[in-house]
Amino acid sequence: MKKISIIIILSISVILSSCISYKDVEYKGIENFAIGNPLKEKMPIHLDIIINNPNNYNIKIKKAEFEIYINATKMGKSTLDRPITIEKNKTKSYPITIITSSKEIGKSLLSSFSLLMGKKMKLKIKGNLIAKAFGIRKKIKFNLDESINASQLLR
Repeated sequence: MKKISIIIILSISVILSSCISYKDVEYKGIENFAIGNPLKEKMPIHLDIIINNPNNYNIKIKKAEFEIYINATKMGKSTLDRPITIEKNKTKSYPITIITSSKEIGKSLLSSFSLLMGKKMKLKIKGNLIAKAFGIRKKIKFNLDESINASQLLR
């Protein structure tokens, strides 16, 4: 009887573990980058991140902390303003609002020659996020690089 119980438990474990295989989520790009209107000492940055989730389950991003750079000039640290659910088996654009310091972002933008010339700028976002699926949490480091037009900042 004890051997049968162990065999059943092992069989269920193997079946469940094969159902929960993980494939890396793929970053596809950034679009619709814009700086919003200042709110007191805070400055919202709006952007859409295009992500492909090849898994058969949704992934929730509960928390993220990151630094934002434009042309290698640090614009500040920020956090995600709300949780995001990355939908299963789908490539989709997810709107995100990043809240940063209006003082830091103002200095960085004014000192950027590319902004004044309307040329392409290098946007870099690096940091950590906490993702969750099936009650399992994982801390993930990320580093996103994208070229954007300076005109996108002034919408």
